[in-house]
Amino acid sequence: MRTACPACMSAAVGPFVDVRHFKYDRCRECGFVFANPAPSDRAASEFYNSSFYGNYRTLEEESIQKRPYFSISSYTDPRRLARWLTCEKSARILDFGCGPASFLALLRDEFGFENIEGLELNERSAGIAARCYGITLTPTIGQLKHKTYDVIILFEVIEHLTSPGEVVSLCRSLLGQGGRLFITTPSVRNIPGRFFPSHCGHYTAPSHVSLFTEQAMGRLLSRFNFKVERLETDDAPLLGNALVSPLYNLDFISPRSFDDTDDSMFVPNKLGRALGQRSTRHVGLFPFRAARKAESLLTRFVRGRFSDHLYLLAAKVG
Repeated sequence: MRTACPACMSAAVGPFVDVRHFKYDRCRECGFVFANPAPSDRAASEFYNSSFYGNYRTLEEESIQKRPYFSISSYTDPRRLARWLTCEKSARILDFGCGPASFLALLRDEFGFENIEGLELNERSAGIAARCYGITLTPTIGQLKHKTYDVIILFEVIEHLTSPGEVVSLCRSLLGQGGRLFITTPSVRNIPGRFFPSHCGHYTAPSHVSLFTEQAMGRLLSRFNFKVERLETDDAPLLGNALVSPLYNLDFISPRSFDDTDDSMFVPNKLGRALGQRSTRHVGLFPFRAARKAESLLTRFVRGRFSDHLYLLAAKVG
C-alpha cells in the first residue's frame, strides 16, 4: 500500500472508489487517482497475456489493412500530433511502449523522420509492426540502439504504470540535453471521473492504474526537471456514461471487429434487471438518447472546463 501520491508525493491521499474489485485512492492535492494496492506483477502479466487483451491486437492488425497507421490507442488525429515535432528529421526518436508502431511508421513515411525506434514488450504487437510496416521493435532497454534520444514518446502508456515516476526518471536518463518527452494519457478532471468513477471508461484496472489531471501531470514532470512546453486537452462529456447509472453498471469487453471498436459493456443492475433490461454494448433507450442530446448542447457552454484526454510536450531542463 502506498501512503504518498505517486505524482506529487503529497501525503494527502485517501480512499476514492472500488471499481470491479480494484481499490483506487485519490490525491486531494493534485487529483491524481491510482490503484492502491497496485495489481501484482503476476496479475498484470496474466491480464496483458490474456485473450481479452490479445483481441485488441487482432483488431489493430485487421484495421491497419483498411486504415494505414490505425492504432486503438489513438484518440485524436495522429498527424496533428506528428506536427508537434519540429525537430530535425535526423532526430533520434524512441516510442516507449509503441504497440504495433503505427505512429512511428507515420513519422517515417509521411513526415520524413529518419531515425525512429520502438520499444515494445508484447510479441504480438512486435509481429504486427514487422508485417505491416517492416519495423523491428526492441523488447528491452538494454537492447536500445542509442544511449540518448532527442524525443521519447509515451502515447497511452503512463496510465498503465504502477510507478509512473520511475519511467519518467528513466526517460530523463535516456534523453539528451533539451530532449522532449511527448505524452498522451486519459484525464479524470471531469464530472464522470470525479463523481461517477464506476461509470467512467478510464477506470479499467488492472489496465489503467494511474490516472492524471493536468495538475498531477505537471507536478510529476516538474519533480524530474521537465518543463511543459505545450499542453492540449479534449473536452470531456458533461456526464457521459453516468447517464445510464440508474439502470446499468459499466463493464468492458474485447472489441468484436473493425466495425465495432467500442469496448464498453452496459450490464443491468438490480433495478435494470427488474425492468427487463439486458446487457448491451450500446445503450439505445429513448430517455438516454434524449439526455445525451441535451448533454451535447449543454457541453457547448462549459467547453474547456473539463478534460477527457491530455496531450503534452515537455522539455528536459537542468
